[in-house]
Amino acid sequence: MDEIWDGIAARGPFLPWLHMLRGMQLSGGIYPFASVDSTDIAQNHNRPQNTPRKMALKWDALQTPSHWITSEQQMDLAI
Repeated sequence: MDEIWDGIAARGPFLPWLHMLRGMQLSGGIYPFASVDSTDIAQNHNRPQNTPRKMALKWDALQTPSHWITSEQQMDLAI
């Protein structure tokens, strides 16, 4: 994933608006997705500890960074 973001960032000073399908597990992580979606609220809102509002507020509180810092990649040599 780092290699992909390095390639995207190399194309210009601004990152494109990228949406991650079913990517809520990446929320709050290092990858600067503009948006993500999930079926978590639809599937789990009926559990006793969950309400749709509480679950939505939890997910909305997680933010991703607005930019990408290129990582150094170590290339594997085929012998």
